[in-house]
Amino acid sequence: MNFKVFLFSTLVFVSSLSAFPSNAEAPVTTMRPVERGAVSKLAPRRTSSDLIQKSKLSGDVSYVLIDVTSGEPLAERDATRFQPPASVTKAITAAYALEKLGTEHRFETRILHTGEIVDGVVKGDLILAGGADPVLETDNLVPLAEALRSAGIWKIEGSFIVTGGDFPRLFQIDPTQPPQVGYNPAVSGLNLNFNRIRFDWARKPNGKYRLTMQATGNEFAPDTPVSRIVTEPRELPVYSHRLRGETEEWSVSRPALGKEGGRWLPTRVPELYAGEAFAAIARSMGVQMPVPQHGVMPSEAKLVARHESPDLTKMLSDMLRFSTNLTAEVMGFRSSKEPDLPSSARALTSWSQSWGIGGSFADHSGLNDQSRVTAQGLANFMVSHTDRGLRSVLRKIPLKNKAGAEIPGIFMQAKTGSLNFVSTLSGYLLTETKTFAFAIVTSDLRRRGAIKPEDRERPAGGGVWAKKSRSLQFDLLRLWVENYGS
Repeated sequence: MNFKVFLFSTLVFVSSLSAFPSNAEAPVTTMRPVERGAVSKLAPRRTSSDLIQKSKLSGDVSYVLIDVTSGEPLAERDATRFQPPASVTKAITAAYALEKLGTEHRFETRILHTGEIVDGVVKGDLILAGGADPVLETDNLVPLAEALRSAGIWKIEGSFIVTGGDFPRLFQIDPTQPPQVGYNPAVSGLNLNFNRIRFDWARKPNGKYRLTMQATGNEFAPDTPVSRIVTEPRELPVYSHRLRGETEEWSVSRPALGKEGGRWLPTRVPELYAGEAFAAIARSMGVQMPVPQHGVMPSEAKLVARHESPDLTKMLSDMLRFSTNLTAEVMGFRSSKEPDLPSSARALTSWSQSWGIGGSFADHSGLNDQSRVTAQGLANFMVSHTDRGLRSVLRKIPLKNKAGAEIPGIFMQAKTGSLNFVSTLSGYLLTETKTFAFAIVTSDLRRRGAIKPEDRERPAGGGVWAKKSRSLQFDLLRLWVENYGS
């Protein structure tokens, strides 16, 4: 059955389109489109303004819809308003990495040693050297530890050195975030478990708590003494964090814990965290390991074993699907080769502007709300990257009707983005016969700016606002299919 008949059997459309030449790059500006008016005698046609008014969404709504084949702009509203892109930034970073690094790019983590190995004893140092792999997990450390035993190593006479090389290091991605949110970790050349530690708690019969901080994997869950946590009899803040030397000390509100539970907390000492996890796994295999310490890798170090990440396409697909901030920041740094976040963000901004985006980026993940783009710029970028590999890593999302059923033959390849009182959606809308590039950006920056620091993880009204925004976005997409889909 033709999808248009399936969806809108009572509607009749009379329209004409003016063809524009197709360009390799999206224009910086486009002509203002005029949305088609209603011609049905049975019922008045819904308009985007009707949908926005019905949504009762506070703040600003911007959108652009472009026919990719003709380059014709079909619908727009407030298209040049600058708003935060949130995690749609990751789609820009993905395209950036594809161009700069290539689809086969991989990250490498190595175990090396200095000195000779005599009767199973390393007469020098053991080194865990990170290559900035953003998806390294505890389970990936197991074969590296097994390689020590395969090489006959059972003792390290010198030091156990951990290093991220000269890769840029961030204490955190966005300093305005609450300390406990796992999506705001440190960034380093040696990362593990997205630089998050698993915190679990259970109340004992005497009313006290059993607390654990572990590098949890499927096979091993090693303790990580470099990160410690205690309970405090306070209400707020729920979590606090500080560094004492190279040990991070957490405290948590005892009344907030309840009987039992768990969550991932970010680590600010990622190299030592990874080193402690590796050392614990190696010790379980009979290797006598010193405690890890920061250091550099000598040029004469000899390789014991290496671990390679998946290829870039796989990592980017997962980054966009799960919206992992650490992966985005690592990809941005590796692509720009800049030494710090401001410089690397400026490099991403400059590159993206050459592809039709106006505005600027403050990071590579969209976590920082100081980034600003326009709906027009995002849509332009999608047009220019239709055939440049971006679509291959964007998640395929079916479009559903109001009843929740998938609409036959209609889907998106798109990236969503969310911050408190910010919601974005941009990518490609595909029907059986057409491909559209689009961007929808909604924000209420007044309400966002009024959030108290202690409420930033779950601000009052944030969930309801986000639900309204997402509903409006899908209403607009369904309207566009109705108006322009065949």
